Amino acid sequence: MVVGLNPPGNLGAMIKGIRIGFCFNIADFSAKKSMALAKDVAQFIPRIALIGGFYNLTDGIHPNFYDLSHPIAKKTLVNVPFFLQDL
Repeated sequence: MVVGLNPPGNLGAMIKGIRIGFCFNIADFSAKKSMALAKDVAQFIPRIALIGGFYNLTDGIHPNFYDLSHPIAKKTLVNVPFFLQDL
C-alpha cells in the first residue's frame, strides 16, 4: 500500500469510504497490510530500474485494518462478522 498526501489504490478508497460513511471492517480486524511512503517508493525506483526484478519495500511494520481505519475515522467502524462476507 502506497501512503502519501493523496494515496492511490486501496488506501485512497478506504479513506474515501470512511469519509462518506461507507466503510466497515470485516471480522476481527486481523488482516494486515504492508505500507511504504510514496517518497520512499520514488527514491527506490531509480536505484532498481536498471536491475529489474520484483521487490518488497517495507519498513517492517504491518498494521491491521483497525490500526489503519480507526485514526482515519476517529471512531470505531462497524465490524461485520466474517461469515457474512460470503452471503
